[in-house]
Amino acid sequence: MDNILIASAFIAGLFIFLAPCTLPLVPAYLGFISGLSLQDIKNKEQTDKLRSKFFINGLLFVFGFTLVFVFLGSLASWLGQNLVNYKVWLSRLGGIIIIFFGLFELGLLKINFLYREKKISRPSWLIAGHSFSSFLVGAIFALGWTPCIGPILGSILLLASHSATAWQGAFLL
Repeated sequence: MDNILIASAFIAGLFIFLAPCTLPLVPAYLGFISGLSLQDIKNKEQTDKLRSKFFINGLLFVFGFTLVFVFLGSLASWLGQNLVNYKVWLSRLGGIIIIFFGLFELGLLKINFLYREKKISRPSWLIAGHSFSSFLVGAIFALGWTPCIGPILGSILLLASHSATAWQGAFLL
């Protein structure tokens, strides 16, 4: 794989992290994965134990969203390899969808289900500071984050779809 491609994907990842809709969320996610209260932080006796718990939960959080993005990269690469015969028809279908969304954004077309909003509360089994919860929140974070990072993620997914193998596409993500 070309080093320029890898460097470009890495720099794009940094831009994603520094995006205005991403960076402000970092403290909230750090607070959730640590599960620490202010009293816990002030208690010096537990510092090493808390530090290792925070580190492990942080790794699991990162693994959760990495797994989702690697899956998306692998899927894009696999689809790119297996749907190449339908490229013209898929391009036309994509163009039609973009036109519909453009008309929707202009207010010329009303698509009711796009006006719906669904809010869910945190399930009781999703516990702050728990390792498995950190992993799940990382995966959920990746799914919820995709609209914000759509243009950059879409570019990397496009590059992944043109990769020689699914592994190369996954690596870019």
